[in-house]
Formats: sequence, structure tokens, C-alpha cells
Amino acid sequence: MAKNNVLGIETSKYTKICYILVLIASGSGLISNLFALINLNISGGIIAALLGLLGIALAATAYVAFRSKFSGVDNSHFLFLIVLFIAFFILLWVIGSLFVYIGVLGSIFLFLLSAFQFTLLFAGFKVRQRGQAATKDNLINGLKSLISKFKS
Repeated sequence: MAKNNVLGIETSKYTKICYILVLIASGSGLISNLFALINLNISGGIIAALLGLLGIALAATAYVAFRSKFSGVDNSHFLFLIVLFIAFFILLWVIGSLFVYIGVLGSIFLFLLSAFQFTLLFAGFKVRQRGQAATKDNLINGLKSLISKFKS
């Protein structure tokens, strides 16, 4: 019996792989922006960024070309990853590049933006682990759940 694969990846693991790749890239960006606050550059950012782009490319490919092989829940998460990537790409590129010239304030802004991006991605990942679609309400509840874990 043949397994249900897309691009050689089992469909049951596909969304998780996309999230892990994007989370690695986002986490790397968060760490490098944290170190930028103290004027310390770390290497490996390009590799992490490429992993993130691979995750987004896999999500976009699944959403566009193989949508019928995935559940509605998976498709909602692919769309979430794609929209979040585009939104933060624009924010970090346009707005972030303006703040870089301000110095420490720009570094703080980029760190906060990276932290927000990572938090949203991690909340989406946890929502997917619960088998829920990436809807506004589910993502807000996922964020509340993450926040409550930090408060306790």
C-alpha cells in the first residue's frame, strides 16, 4: 500500500516540517536580533534563512499545487504561513530598514518585531498540534495560552 506523499514527504508530517523549518529561521532571526542589541553579530543566519524559505516554498507548493491532498486544517496553516511570511517580510524590509539607521532604537524595534513573529509562528504551530485550523479565534486562543504559561 503506497503512502500518501507529496514531494516525497508524508502528508501527515508535511505541515509540521514546514513549521519547523520556518520556526528555525524565525528563532535564528530572534537570536541574532537579540545579539545585535549588544553589537554582536552571529554567523549562520543565511543558512537559517534558507531553511525558512524552504519551509515557505513547501507550504506555498502544497497550498497551490497539492491542496486536494491535504485537509482543510493543513491548508489553513499553509495559508497562515504564507501570509505571515509576506507580512513580516514587508515589515522587516521596509520599516525595519528605516529603523536600522536610528541605532539602538532600531535594534530594539527589530528584536521586538522578531519576537512577535516567532510568537505568532509558535502559536500557529501549537494550534496545528491540537488539530485546529489557523483561524483568527484559534490563533488568538493559542497566543493567550502561550502568554498564560509565561505568567505562571
